[in-house]
Amino acid sequence: MKIIEFENFIREFPYKNQSFDIKRDNWKIENQQVFIDKIFSGSRIITLNRNDLINISWNTKEFIIKTLMWGYPTKGRGRNIENILNDKNWVQLITILENYKDKNITIEQLKTDIKSI
Repeated sequence: MKIIEFENFIREFPYKNQSFDIKRDNWKIENQQVFIDKIFSGSRIITLNRNDLINISWNTKEFIIKTLMWGYPTKGRGRNIENILNDKNWVQLITILENYKDKNITIEQLKTDIKSI
């Protein structure tokens, strides 16, 4: 089979509906717990899909946390999520993303920013 045979399927596939259930118990992060609790708003489980992320009213903090939740619904392995959300990296990540709003950035700038975190 060749991928061209799936052209119509790929074009019509509802990729924006790809979702994950995120359990509150997996998302305990001291530095950001108040914000995470707000996202769960009393629920033990929330469901996030790509469309939810696309349609966030550009609240940078919410976008970051929900994107991490969607990409790592079980919070991943090790302390990578905690490390990115510690106070220093959190502020730096927000600052970088705020600077990207409505701007064209170069791949060089993106590489530099990623390395800085």
